[in-house]
Amino acid sequence: MQRNSRWWFLLTATALVLMTAAQGWACCDPTTTPAVLQFGPGANTGLTCSGGSDVALGCGLAPNPTPVNHLDIYFNKSSVSDLETFYLIIGIPVASGGSTPTPPNITRVDTYNPYVPTKDPSPSVNTSGWTPTSCGNFMPGELNPYNNCGFVASSNYGGNSFAAWYAAAAALGLNPAKFALFKYDLSNVEDLGAQGVYDVFFGGNLPVGTMEVAYGCSTNNCPYDCYITPFTNAGQVVPEPSTFMLMAGAGLILLGRAWRKRRS
Repeated sequence: MQRNSRWWFLLTATALVLMTAAQGWACCDPTTTPAVLQFGPGANTGLTCSGGSDVALGCGLAPNPTPVNHLDIYFNKSSVSDLETFYLIIGIPVASGGSTPTPPNITRVDTYNPYVPTKDPSPSVNTSGWTPTSCGNFMPGELNPYNNCGFVASSNYGGNSFAAWYAAAAALGLNPAKFALFKYDLSNVEDLGAQGVYDVFFGGNLPVGTMEVAYGCSTNNCPYDCYITPFTNAGQVVPEPSTFMLMAGAGLILLGRAWRKRRS
């Protein structure tokens, strides 16, 4: 009888562990991932989109041009929980037969909670340093770079298919056979709040044509509230500064001119 009781205890304990694990995995498996993490060329540039909004909020250019060593990510959502988990994901174009590149480290992240361009508030500054982790390659025919990096984005990938990324690279004269994917874990930075901005600086240059998206989650409830980047507001590294006009088109010629003036 005592032996049977012992076995019953072990079976019950095992079942509880499995149930807890299943619940945890369920929290990491959101059914929806709104595409609201938008990219721009950096905070407080003084540049505006054709409609007059600050470029840090994303101009919807599918994708938005960013400098070789600087970008910002805007959380276009109001009245939501802060994002405790956050990753920047980049895809570096690699030509057929090309070797896997080594992306630079991130050296600084400024956090604006919220981002108010007209007030230019003092950000929270973090200079811990972040190294990229490889996610393998994003290949022709694939639809969801988030899955490649181990993040569940359900059927919603924000339009970030290989075909969309390839077309953006081709517009710069590139012909990538694949994109080498890397992720940076920014979860140790101050949590990004509603309508906040992460202003990200690199210690070196990203290759021209590099695609940039993000993944962030609020872990205060179950299932987690997770968010991704739409292709329309993803980032893409372009040559500086003149290609801002080429990428933006006639509607943003003033943006390119302002960028050139600011850099001179």
